[in-house]
Amino acid sequence: MTSLSSKLLGVCQNSKAVVTLNYLHRKPTRELVLSHILFTSVRTKYAKFSVSQVTSRYSSSSKLWGHHPIFVRDACACSICVDPHSGQKNFKTTDIPQNIMAKSVKIVNENMEIEWSDDIPGIQSHKSTIPLEQLSSSPNSLRRLREGQKPITWNSGYLNRQMPKLRFDYNQYINDSEILHQVTSGIRAWGIVFLTSVPETEDVVEIIAGRIGTVRMTFYGKTWNVKSVNEAKNVAYTDRYLGLHQDLLYMENPPGIQILHCLKNSCKGGHSLFSDAFRAAAQLPAHDFDILSKGQVAYHYQKDGEHFLHSHPVLEVGSSDQTDTGGVRVPLAVNYSPPFQAPFFMAPSDVNKRKLVYSLGKFAQKSEEPQNVFKYKLRPGECVIFNNRRILHGREAFESQKGERWLKGCYLDTDVFMSRSRVVYDSVVNMGEGPNRIRRMSYGRSASSYS
Repeated sequence: MTSLSSKLLGVCQNSKAVVTLNYLHRKPTRELVLSHILFTSVRTKYAKFSVSQVTSRYSSSSKLWGHHPIFVRDACACSICVDPHSGQKNFKTTDIPQNIMAKSVKIVNENMEIEWSDDIPGIQSHKSTIPLEQLSSSPNSLRRLREGQKPITWNSGYLNRQMPKLRFDYNQYINDSEILHQVTSGIRAWGIVFLTSVPETEDVVEIIAGRIGTVRMTFYGKTWNVKSVNEAKNVAYTDRYLGLHQDLLYMENPPGIQILHCLKNSCKGGHSLFSDAFRAAAQLPAHDFDILSKGQVAYHYQKDGEHFLHSHPVLEVGSSDQTDTGGVRVPLAVNYSPPFQAPFFMAPSDVNKRKLVYSLGKFAQKSEEPQNVFKYKLRPGECVIFNNRRILHGREAFESQKGERWLKGCYLDTDVFMSRSRVVYDSVVNMGEGPNRIRRMSYGRSASSYS
């Protein structure tokens, strides 16, 4: 047993806690600290910063990670604790005895190996092998690491200058996992990317989506055509101007990703319009931001044998604020779709509706400001992939009698997209060049930083 392991074992037996080590290969110093949860904890400190904080009954649950043996034991993913085929857990956290403690501790190849005393009944001579990187990180920090940088908000000019970084070759997207990682990272950062040299066949949009995950089925079908037709059941299927909006907000769980593949676009007009709703929200006064995060707007679709109805806050926020790369507060998601808005009285009355309408008007004004609207005419063989919970999209009117405009589209759920994003992140990191690749993909700051 190494000297470090011996010291760790001694600390663990005396304090009834397992030390959280930071995965930085720095020499730690340990000090016992009396916490407020009826047992002692160990705080590991480094020259530059303290890895963990003392846990109290009033602290957030994430700070419990790595302090008490129960939570370290709960992280074991060996074949006894987690089924190697299904990946499902074989025990409940509440099965772990309250008096569990470490019997022995070893550091082996960047992992902590722990043999337990008073383990789960029925499990004998059990050892847990847990990566030091996992123990030294909070769940939130691990999630942030996998899910990339903060959103970069943009206006038209800023996005146009960044277009070379946001355009990807179709064949590379299909065949190169590193390019797929860049695409998913670009969507998380900017909310929008483009594919070029896409085969001009109807089935390709499903192949593009399938590279990420399962296509979201809706009453429009698995895929759908955006072209002008008579007696259209959706304003998108006309040649008229289509204002900025998001899709399917009349559902409880709107799709997270929309994919549009251009097959034909020879008509005069018909430019696609995109606006970053995060930027519009970031430009609002704090009072209006708060009203839009509390007041709900109802959306509905009642046509062709369907009747959908759901209400959402215009700006969705979490327990803690999200900020863009410029440090400006932005929402987690946006819900804005005037073409499908139900009568205002149908939404819950959480805030004064007159104030809500006033703040919504400010949001609409910011979203539609010419400098905030990116206008782009998709060419055949191009595809746009964007975050339907962030990016507002629309279209200029076009002359359907002269030429043809035909886009093929489909949706993906947010969970499906984030799953693939995490998987490709892990694969790139495990290839050894991931961290460098990720640093090269740092696109910079939001447009708000320069305006």
